[in-house]
Amino acid sequence: MAFIRRRYIPDRDYSAYPLLKDELVLVVGKKHPLAKERSIFLRDARYENFIFLGTNTGLYRICMDECKKAGFIPRAKERNIRIETLEELLVEGDCASLLMNSAAQRLSSDQLKIISLKEHPQMDVCLVVKLKQLTDLKKTFIEFATDYMLDEYN
Repeated sequence: MAFIRRRYIPDRDYSAYPLLKDELVLVVGKKHPLAKERSIFLRDARYENFIFLGTNTGLYRICMDECKKAGFIPRAKERNIRIETLEELLVEGDCASLLMNSAAQRLSSDQLKIISLKEHPQMDVCLVVKLKQLTDLKKTFIEFATDYMLDEYN
């Protein structure tokens, strides 16, 4: 079993149980020129200096894929940093980051602005199980996880 974003689930041999709807957003400091915007097309951020949490993560791959779809390869100012460092660098105002909305909402600084992307790139989180390995215990866990997420996030 694994928790994974729906985009990367191989269709065959697996069952996916949706847990959380999420989407990619742009995060900037409140002093950043884009901070006045409520939503933008991702291509409007093509000249920004981006900060990414980790190049070895699924989020990094999602960000690269979405930027390529928008017609550019992002300039990375920083890579492989901790979330606390990301917040500090964003508050300084000369860079941007792409994060999942659920993660961006948990940032502690009131000096940051979350900007929706007009493309609304959805990245639902699912619990995935290999079909041939679906035991009664796993079915019970799936039921618990889906019920818990419905209660927690709805």
